[in-house]
Amino acid sequence: MFRHLVVMAAAVASTLAQAAPALDSPAPDRKAECTQTRQSEIARDTESVARLDALVEQVPPDEDKYLGVEYGAADGAQNQARLQTLRLRPYYASWALHRELQALADALARVDAPPVGESKEAYQIKTAAFALVQVAAASRALSTYVAYDQQRTSHVLSDDDISQHTFSLGTMGAGLAWYIGCTVDAMKAPAAPRGHASSIHRTRAHGAYAGSRRRTTSAAVPADPTFWMRGAR
Repeated sequence: MFRHLVVMAAAVASTLAQAAPALDSPAPDRKAECTQTRQSEIARDTESVARLDALVEQVPPDEDKYLGVEYGAADGAQNQARLQTLRLRPYYASWALHRELQALADALARVDAPPVGESKEAYQIKTAAFALVQVAAASRALSTYVAYDQQRTSHVLSDDDISQHTFSLGTMGAGLAWYIGCTVDAMKAPAAPRGHASSIHRTRAHGAYAGSRRRTTSAAVPADPTFWMRGAR
């Protein structure tokens, strides 16, 4: 438990150390970088979520059904005593983590599936923003699960598992924020005159994402998303 908190703290320090130099760095080809982000971010995040979900023990079907029904009823009635009773059940932490990871996976799956008649970019922005919020819920569920797992004699997650997936979820929000920014830029991009190459990468050099985007290991989201790079997940 302590080790993964150290990883998070080190990640924040890394972001702060790299933020200032990023502002002074020459801007790379933002169009190419954003194209790569929009092509790979959602698939990479989906794979990361699936890897973590596969590590956590499965909840027996009867217990899964019971927890789902009871949680829905207790949460709907805002019955804190009833919710606390559920949280004490042996499979609650794993059930809650599977639940949040599935919700995150579903949110990511919707990003690249716009309905007919809706702007692709506008839909991607809306659904990626929803997925970004779901990342926070999954991170909280992972922290709760790790705390419970560390109390058991035989741990399900190794220290390396905890470090890797805490880092993964911590940087996923930043990756999605960058994805949203790139998609906003794609919506604003002027169409290239017929027969001439687009000069968008030159006109965007002074835009919102002009600063160099460096790959960091931060689990916090800075005010300026240009400080972020996609974390290796």
